[in-house]
Amino acid sequence: MNNNSISEDLKTNLCDMVGRVPKTHSIVVSTGKQSRGKSTFLQNLFQDFTIPSKSYQNISRGTVGFTVKQYENLVLVDMEGLESFNSDPRRDIFNLCSTFTIADIVLLHISHDDLENRDFINSFAFRFLQSAKTCLKYKEKLPQIILLIRDPRWVNKNKETSNDYDNLVENFRGNVNDAIIRMFMRFSDLFRDEALNNSVSEEEKKENINAVNMMNNGLSMCYFLISCYYCVYFNIDIETQKTHYYELKHLVGQPSYFEDSNFPSLFNIITETCYKKKQIQGLCDHKNYQPLFGIDSELVYSIQRILDYSSEVCLSHIIEHIHIDVAHNIFFKYFDENLVLRTVEYFNKLRRGIEKISEEIIEAGSKCTNELSILKIRNKHQDKIGRLLEKETKDRELMIDIISYFKYLSALSFANCFSLVKGVKNSYSFQTLESIFMFGTKDITSHQISKMKDSITRFRCLFYFDDEFEEILKILMKDYFKLNESIFSLYKTIIENTLQEDYRYYDVLSKQVSLYQQADYISNIEKMLEPLSPYLSGIHLPETQDFIEKLKDLHSVILLEKGKDLIIHAGKNIRFKELTETATLYSFTVIERLIPSFSGLIIGVISTATRTVIPNAVAATISTAASTAFWIPVIGWGIFGVTAVTSVGWILYSMLKKNDSKKISIKHQIPNEHYIIDLIILKDCSNGVLSHEFYEFKKQKFNYEVTISNDRCSRNSAFLKVKCILVISDGSAGLTELSERTKREYEAKYQSNY
Repeated sequence: MNNNSISEDLKTNLCDMVGRVPKTHSIVVSTGKQSRGKSTFLQNLFQDFTIPSKSYQNISRGTVGFTVKQYENLVLVDMEGLESFNSDPRRDIFNLCSTFTIADIVLLHISHDDLENRDFINSFAFRFLQSAKTCLKYKEKLPQIILLIRDPRWVNKNKETSNDYDNLVENFRGNVNDAIIRMFMRFSDLFRDEALNNSVSEEEKKENINAVNMMNNGLSMCYFLISCYYCVYFNIDIETQKTHYYELKHLVGQPSYFEDSNFPSLFNIITETCYKKKQIQGLCDHKNYQPLFGIDSELVYSIQRILDYSSEVCLSHIIEHIHIDVAHNIFFKYFDENLVLRTVEYFNKLRRGIEKISEEIIEAGSKCTNELSILKIRNKHQDKIGRLLEKETKDRELMIDIISYFKYLSALSFANCFSLVKGVKNSYSFQTLESIFMFGTKDITSHQISKMKDSITRFRCLFYFDDEFEEILKILMKDYFKLNESIFSLYKTIIENTLQEDYRYYDVLSKQVSLYQQADYISNIEKMLEPLSPYLSGIHLPETQDFIEKLKDLHSVILLEKGKDLIIHAGKNIRFKELTETATLYSFTVIERLIPSFSGLIIGVISTATRTVIPNAVAATISTAASTAFWIPVIGWGIFGVTAVTSVGWILYSMLKKNDSKKISIKHQIPNEHYIIDLIILKDCSNGVLSHEFYEFKKQKFNYEVTISNDRCSRNSAFLKVKCILVISDGSAGLTELSERTKREYEAKYQSNY
């Protein structure tokens, strides 16, 4: 199937439309089959005959997908969504999923005949399941769905008519959900059997079974729920040629009847939803920011405003994510059991057939120093795929769709490996950013950037790393790469660590404040971004620099507040000597999964949503009242770390080369006429375990040792920076007692901790 059949114009116009909708406006989407009178019903409901029909070519620039009418607090969208003319499943799913994603209310038009049609029920169940599952990756819950029964057949005036329609709607809802469960469990059983049959090791079997077990997670969220329903009877007066709509009315104890109506109760539901949405958004727009580290100032508010802005997920970005998901996810096209079985068979054949070349990519990735060497590996990869396709001429289209799915999964792997999002600390990008802020040494940062470049090269060796692959990455990385949020997370850790330090002397603290103010983070950040620049957009380094300066200023305020209670030594008889050493245990772990494993196949069947972008506190408390928050499902499963080998759908290649341990030794001798009277030790350690820490100082002599070892729970490089600050006196009276007390305090501390 040509992925372009999912209209690029439709996606572009949807993105443009939602980008212009004010946050305070509710979105009501009317959807159903074409030529069902949806537009004329909306004209009747809103008593607005300027509402366009899709025959008006000036709406959405000629696209037949939707029309739009904007009101004071409402945007009305008439969306094609159920088995359109020349329909294909992916287009329908994109339309329906987009509807669920952007809408606060969905007016779902289904004919009386279709409500009882088994073929329609099964088709609708499949499209609803896939649309709901995809929508819930990005949105907390599905919108309110109001069913409009079109062309109702039961128009007799009797007491039973209303009950008959109640039963009709309940049976339809139950039949759809039965079909959803049946389809889902059939897939689950099929995948479980294939997972057992296609596992070559116990570890792979466990990975596959774990993935299959996750298929059932969140299924209940995908059930078809109907908020309420209306029977919509349509008639044209032959004499006046005027359109009339009739609503089913029912009074207790009286016969049901159809009455010429503008459907006021439905209009009231929409009006009330608009009112609530506006109230909720008003609360969100007037945030009460909390102090940071006890500081309540305009500086704190400006930092939090920047974070709020950078953490927002644009609805247009969600539409783009959905578009590439639907375009490449093979299970949005094939749902017949025999086709799914063949898909699994060919997926494994294709995966097994190219595993060896993938291993060659891993080995050669760091050796590819120019475009020619990359092209050579890419061509070898493509040749192997070509030979596989030649053998499967009967199902060539299916194989091509599987390759497209491979491309999508590899792009997801790339985005995960280079993501910068809150709470994810094992991506290449975060490791590099961490080294810049926590350690700032040239060697460590250069090593991390080198790892990033090697990984990018390995991905570029894949034969399907083409212009389309890069376009997918550009869409994904918009929301997978939150630079300001990650900088704040790291700098917050720096502030927390410095608050725990015992500086003792104001002079020492003041020097540390000065060092943090002078730190040049932005030049290294620029170097980190350079290899990723083809896939990133919306990164403005001057704004990032300004954000960092605000964090530095906040840090200074916090530390200087802490310094009020410290010892001040302004006399000439006291000086401070800094001794700094670093140790690094480099890891060369390859954490990306270039080629999907079997469990990667079913990523498209299960919900992978992880809420990594968290709404502000006010929005979080009211999210149950309206779906106003959106997320990007970055790192659907924990793909990094030791346990990740048995939990994800990409092959993990590990080339772990770590030194077991490294010792730091600091020694210093001062002239005889001076004395060491006090000692401050500051340590920054990441991904390592410290042991055998020892120190001693005797008048003119100082000795310190510590050993850093690999943290077996981490695959990352381990870093340690130790700064020993000696407080030295020229021998004035009264300082010997301070020196002895300091020694006793440190000895007690290290004896209790080590």
